Amino acid sequence: METDLLGARSGTAYGDGWVRSTCTICLNRCGILAHIADDGVVDKILGDPANPHNHGRTCAKGDSGFEGLRDPDRVTAPMRRTNPDKGVGVDPGWTEISWDEALDEIAGRLAEIRETEPERFMFSTFDAFHLRGALVPSFIHGSGLPGYSTWSAQIFCGNNVHGIGYMNLNGFEGNPDPKYSKYIMLFGSQFGSVVHYDTMHATRTLSERRDDDDVKVVAIDPVCGAAASRAEQWVPIRPGTDAALLLGMVDQLVNELDIYDREFLLNKTNAPYLVGPDGYYLRHDGGDKPLVWDNADNSAKPFDGDVRDMALSGNFEVGGVKAGTAFQALRDHVRRYSPEYVEEVTTVPADTVRQLAREFGEASCIGETIEIDGVELPYRPATVSWYRGLSAHKHSMLNGLAIILLPTIMGAIDVPGGLLSDPYSLKGKVAEREYSCPASPEGLISQGFLGGGRVGGLYPPRKVRAPQTPEMFELLPVGPYGAIFYLLASENEEVYKPPPFPKMMLQYHSNLMKTSGPPDVMERFLKRFEFIVSVTRRPDETTEFADIVLPDLHYLERLVPFAYQHYASGDGDLAAYGPKPVVHPPFEGPVPGERYVDIMQIFLELARRGGFLSDVYESFNTIAHLKEPWKLDPQAEYSYTDLVDRWLQNEFGEGMGLEWHLADGLWTDKKTVQEKYPRPFFDARAQVYFEFMPKAGEDVRRVTEELDIPWETDDYQALPDWKPGPAYKRPPPHDLYMVNLKVPHHALGHTHKNPLLTAVASAHNDLRSVWIHPETARARGIVDGEQVTIETFEGRRQTAAARVTQLVHPEVVATQGCGGGWSKGSNSDEVNFNALLAIDEDHIDFLSGALDCVISVRVDSNGSGH
Repeated sequence: METDLLGARSGTAYGDGWVRSTCTICLNRCGILAHIADDGVVDKILGDPANPHNHGRTCAKGDSGFEGLRDPDRVTAPMRRTNPDKGVGVDPGWTEISWDEALDEIAGRLAEIRETEPERFMFSTFDAFHLRGALVPSFIHGSGLPGYSTWSAQIFCGNNVHGIGYMNLNGFEGNPDPKYSKYIMLFGSQFGSVVHYDTMHATRTLSERRDDDDVKVVAIDPVCGAAASRAEQWVPIRPGTDAALLLGMVDQLVNELDIYDREFLLNKTNAPYLVGPDGYYLRHDGGDKPLVWDNADNSAKPFDGDVRDMALSGNFEVGGVKAGTAFQALRDHVRRYSPEYVEEVTTVPADTVRQLAREFGEASCIGETIEIDGVELPYRPATVSWYRGLSAHKHSMLNGLAIILLPTIMGAIDVPGGLLSDPYSLKGKVAEREYSCPASPEGLISQGFLGGGRVGGLYPPRKVRAPQTPEMFELLPVGPYGAIFYLLASENEEVYKPPPFPKMMLQYHSNLMKTSGPPDVMERFLKRFEFIVSVTRRPDETTEFADIVLPDLHYLERLVPFAYQHYASGDGDLAAYGPKPVVHPPFEGPVPGERYVDIMQIFLELARRGGFLSDVYESFNTIAHLKEPWKLDPQAEYSYTDLVDRWLQNEFGEGMGLEWHLADGLWTDKKTVQEKYPRPFFDARAQVYFEFMPKAGEDVRRVTEELDIPWETDDYQALPDWKPGPAYKRPPPHDLYMVNLKVPHHALGHTHKNPLLTAVASAHNDLRSVWIHPETARARGIVDGEQVTIETFEGRRQTAAARVTQLVHPEVVATQGCGGGWSKGSNSDEVNFNALLAIDEDHIDFLSGALDCVISVRVDSNGSGH
């Protein structure tokens, strides 16, 4: 099925000549309208007012996205490396080759490695728009290769978010309810400000409610960045100590204020389960079902038995064994996190700890209800938000387990005002969608992780076994991913005795050389590959190491049927949509006679030449849930547009295929009340006591001892604690904490070559400066604007311009996390935060695979003050 494949130009409220599409610069995935001038050039982008996700709003990044179409350094043809030497700043000596030559060589190498050593192939991308669909996962699964890695995202993002989200929210992550939340605590999160998966909807709704003084946002953050500057209260905190504050708040709520949702804890969590002296559940007749205590007849019974008066707190004796409820264990555990102790650890004043706990508890409205669409639901309008700020730490998983306690004990999960899930469990065709929440034999939410590739959930933990790749993923039974262990094992091969390293890598939308770690560490790792293929729009730091480079597309040239499927809970409409070509690229694509509209055309062609195309089709039938008459015949051959057409009609119904997508492409529907707020409608329980963790730790210890490799297991705890990271209270001279922050006019690391955004960043000196508190600057003789040297405890250095400001904790220096590079068009004056990171055991969480991004530094004047 082949047309000109351009999105239809139509008249809108803005005039004629606009094409409906999708911005994929960041994970907000806003609906947009792109305007084509008379000369065929895209000259303006606005938000799509018909799209219920962003309500016609866009940001500076989205408004200027068309600039990439005019990039003078764009890759327009396949290229082969001629210089065998590889290294940072080494010229690859590119020479153009034909698509046939490039694809034949790649397919040949791919076929060979599939046949002999499939585990030695690495597929790396952060193209979340495809990974969350069915196309790229079908290629990976059909090829028989060991999955994919998003690389830097797996090192810095979501390590303590996604598994915990599936465990307690039955969804990929949690976001505050922007319509009904009255009290939102941001722990290092930029929710409602810079970048999050619900930013545009949140900013619109929160700004309207702020006009009525109907919501309070509290930002717990070492830096008063974009989100904190808009908050009603900013609480500066010593980096890496959030868990102490969180557990102190839990202590206040359950032991001092007596504010928690008793009914929710009894009926929707494992809080009443009986725990023995060994920390494990007491179980019925030695089986799977945990016991609870029935006060009505003073006996222990299965949690799902005939229990008339279930105990939430207390200690009991069962068959001569002393036991207490899980909630009692939690209450006892957090007593040591007094406000005074929390102040000592975090620098947050004890009175502020009490204030935050009291306000959070009072705002939770325990016992109150609200009517939504004629249905009475629990109303818990206090919640939290977190991501990298709480995740990128040595004890990342413990931090995540600490923060999920707050909304859970308040019953503020997937109810109006609470923490709302993004339930990937909502599977199947759009018109036949069905929410599901399976329960384990223990009665607990057991969705796991519905991702693809080598990713995993938290509960139930996976079987521990010897690693199959240097990612060591098999030693992370509760971790979502383990990309950081590639680097740790690469730097310490004799210590960790990893399996053979990958020989071949195919990567796109993933500049791992720049975004994953220090350049010298990444250089040594990438030099291990015998053959690297990069699909890229312009040369970057990773393509310097590639052997073949293929041209990629700008998002305004792409055809992706489902970049966004808004199945998140909360008020508002469901929506599904994706990018369509607004213009065509200025070069030919991989398939003769076909418009180049998506990278999947490359992958399908590689599968055809490599002899596994039928396996890709079979995988696509399964992953995309294709039904007759849209299922693929594995023995037939289809174009990419054929697949798109069938997939769309399978989802939306006959007649709503590719032509509909190009002409319109925005599907919306009203949510049922269960889809808005699903928690009251299912019985599987969330967790406040993580009984599975110690057993998982025992399994890891057993296997790693058999393998004779060192492996940290102390954090496999049934209840979380705050533990100091490597930078905590380090003595002078490296006694400052360096952290990074997001800047609102750049997304991740791929907007730096946009001249409009570069001009904005330059005006504010955002990418070349480091924030430092006036007291700290004064003590070190540093004045605003002068050049300073930042040196880490490990001896790594960067230079920056000092920005003296009170918008940073006195013990902290801060810079952006996305600047610095050396490929063509980069600015060497920018601070490269990743160049300061340490890849070692002290900085890695062996449970979640997170890398600690709080760096011990000293800052010295270069003598350029005035």
